[in-house]
Amino acid sequence: MAAANNIIYDNHYFSLSYDTQSLTAEPSKHFKAANGQPLTFAPGEIYKHVEIDVMNEDDTFEGNKTFQVIFSSDQRFVILTGPKEVNVTVMYTKGKRMDV
Repeated sequence: MAAANNIIYDNHYFSLSYDTQSLTAEPSKHFKAANGQPLTFAPGEIYKHVEIDVMNEDDTFEGNKTFQVIFSSDQRFVILTGPKEVNVTVMYTKGKRMDV
């Protein structure tokens, strides 16, 4: 999971979006890719959690794999106070996927 937050201005709903970017992990093989997925914040809400599906298609030991989750917003009143990019490492051992 990754967390992002924003500041609510004048009791309105605001949105962020997130994308995934492959580093050493391959989309559809090691994780489910996300492109422009929305995160909508209700008035007073300051945190959101994002879940990205992690997978291992064939139980082959390939070593650890990494991808990024990138948060963005084109709304001028949204301020990202957390990291805008988060690296996620999928850890493998003895051919089995371990927790991220």
